[in-house]
Amino acid sequence: MDLHITSPQAANLITNSMTSYTESYVKAKAANPKLQDCSSPTPFYDKTSKNCVQCTGSQPYFNLELNKCQDCGSGVYNSTTFSCAANTAARYQFDPTIGRFVMNIF
Repeated sequence: MDLHITSPQAANLITNSMTSYTESYVKAKAANPKLQDCSSPTPFYDKTSKNCVQCTGSQPYFNLELNKCQDCGSGVYNSTTFSCAANTAARYQFDPTIGRFVMNIF
C-alpha cells in the first residue's frame, strides 16, 4: 500500500486541474490516515517507483497527470494556473532602433 502522496501545496506542480487533484488528495487522506505527504527535499510522489522524488535542474516541475518531472520547453511556468504558458514577452521583443525607423516612415 502506498503511504505517501504529493501535497497540493508543493511548489512547481503542473496539473490540468488543481481543484480535481485537491479533491482526490483530500479523499485519499481521509480514506487512509497513515498517508503522509512527501516532504522536502523530495516533495513529489512517483507512483511508478513508489518513492518520493525531487525535480531539479533542467526538469524542475512535477506533472501530476504524467507522473514525471518535466520542463516548460520554451514556455514559462505559471504558478497560478499550475501550467506552462507561452513566453509571449520574448516573442515580441525587438530592437528599439527598428521601432524608431518604422515610426519615421509614417
